[in-house]
Amino acid sequence: MRTLLVAVMLLSLQASADTKILIEKADQQYVVIPSCNVSEDVTQVAVQRLRVGAPVYMRHKGRQVRCTIEDFYKLRS
Repeated sequence: MRTLLVAVMLLSLQASADTKILIEKADQQYVVIPSCNVSEDVTQVAVQRLRVGAPVYMRHKGRQVRCTIEDFYKLRS
C-alpha cells in the first residue's frame, strides 16, 4: 500500500505526555494523535490511512514500532 503522508513532524508537548504527529498532504494539514508516546529519537513515521484505529508505523533506534491512531483532526488553512 502507498503511504499517505508526504511530510511528517513530531510535535511533543513537554508539559504533558501527549504526542502529536503533523501530516502535510498537498495543501492540507492533519494532526494525528497516536495510541503510544513517541520519543524524539523517531526517524521515520508511516501512516497509511487517516482513520481512527488505523496503524502508525514508527522507526525508533533501528526497530519498527506499531501503534494505532486514537484521534485526528484537520487544521484550517
